[in-house]
Amino acid sequence: LINIVTKSGGNNFSGDLLLSYQGKNWKSENIDKDDPKWEKIPESPDVRIADASFHLGGPILRDKIWFFGGLEFYSSKTELESKTKDGQSITKVSPVKYPKGFLKLTFQPTERSRIGTFFQYHNRMAEDIGLDPRIHQDAQWDLRYPVYVGNISFLHTFSPSTIFELKLAGYKMEWHSIPASRDKNTP
Repeated sequence: LINIVTKSGGNNFSGDLLLSYQGKNWKSENIDKDDPKWEKIPESPDVRIADASFHLGGPILRDKIWFFGGLEFYSSKTELESKTKDGQSITKVSPVKYPKGFLKLTFQPTERSRIGTFFQYHNRMAEDIGLDPRIHQDAQWDLRYPVYVGNISFLHTFSPSTIFELKLAGYKMEWHSIPASRDKNTP
């Protein structure tokens, strides 16, 4: 059994903001491309990554009801230049988007009882997974992976060493692997 306690709000407002970015050219090459022993190694892709998150918690009704919530949006874009069999240069792009959201409410009707509930959502959306010059476009796929998680709990403290806790939780998850070679204008 694993029990994980998520962050809760309190009587003071607090929050954070995080921004992270990796640019297209913020990487190094570890091989000499003019050296013949590396000629069969494919080009390494250019990757751009952006990740932003925001969290806020605090009181709705001091000493009774608190909230904590968070939003995050992760995005990456992988670009790979390669050549076709006839020597034509092409660029393949594989974007990933990953929005996430979390909201928790905590209610304390008495000094010894507490009710909490939370809802979480995230959806990984990626195109052209398996992007590699050695892999044909028909072998690549797109991904849609929405996840919904919810929980409600009741906690009563009888004494410092005796508690009663009841939890009800659930989730819904879908996994859609879709051929990347399909008509992208058709849902």
